[in-house]
Amino acid sequence: MYNGGIKLNIDDASVQEWEQMVQMSFNVWSQPSDPFVKSFSMKEAKPLTIEISSGPNYYGYPYGMASGKNKKEPSFETTLIGPNGPADLKVTKTVIKGMVNMGGQMAPWEVDGKGIYQENGAQLFETYETSGLTGEWELKVLPKNTESFEYSIKIGE
Repeated sequence: MYNGGIKLNIDDASVQEWEQMVQMSFNVWSQPSDPFVKSFSMKEAKPLTIEISSGPNYYGYPYGMASGKNKKEPSFETTLIGPNGPADLKVTKTVIKGMVNMGGQMAPWEVDGKGIYQENGAQLFETYETSGLTGEWELKVLPKNTESFEYSIKIGE
């Protein structure tokens, strides 16, 4: 995170010193290169269902989905390692959920045009299934283009 200010060199005794500056703040966010790891145990062989969802994303990349050529959609590299090595994870369901705003920060000439729709939030939900064996497991999730995500591990039907 970078913070700073630009002094405007206003020579007026009636203007407070803090009013003579423009403050700026930048948050330079980097994608993680190592996955999140969650270990868990299974006492019985049962089906496993893994659900991963990106956080509610707002205000453009990296917090969400930018528009145009810079559009970045959330995704996940998901791996499940069991007692016999990597499991055969199958994506059984994908849900893309969005939020669209009409109004607010819009130019008056866009009221009747395509610019009325502002997609300012999007989430990705992925569901994976596999067979589960007794023993120790590791779920690894490497998120892309999202600053947060949730996971759930369902053991059994």
